[in-house]
Amino acid sequence: MWRAEADLPGAVVPPLGYSQAWLFGGIGLVLATGVMVLAAFWLTRRRPEPQGAPANQAAASPPADPAWALAQIDSIERAWSVQLLSFRQVHHQLSAVVRACASDQLGLPARQLTLHGLESAGRPQLGQVAVLVRFLYPAQFGLKAASTVPDAVYRARQVVAQWL
Repeated sequence: MWRAEADLPGAVVPPLGYSQAWLFGGIGLVLATGVMVLAAFWLTRRRPEPQGAPANQAAASPPADPAWALAQIDSIERAWSVQLLSFRQVHHQLSAVVRACASDQLGLPARQLTLHGLESAGRPQLGQVAVLVRFLYPAQFGLKAASTVPDAVYRARQVVAQWL
């Protein structure tokens, strides 16, 4: 049987040629990686605020006078009675309304204060807000709530009524 020249001892085998697909595939992967890096930088960059926009949304919110807060509490109670809001949502919104009213009436950032911050602020009016927030916390964040919606609404109205 005849033996190929490559099978003979000492014969040099020429290198095999590579397909052009590997070259273009490698170039494509490098370009795709570069595009992904550029896209990550572009999509996560800090965008400048538009001209005339407020520095924070809290400053742009309408003034929360006690009449407004009582109207909001009434609308929250109506939304709960027709089952538009859940038990937890009612308590969250009551807390937000009372905090907004306290912020505007007292000139303190009650919207951003924690319960500890409300209690240690040293203002007697905030003490009543802190008591209400402490009452609402289990319903907002806990598994079991000790309050009912009518009781929470009544207490929220009592706190807001001090500023009438």
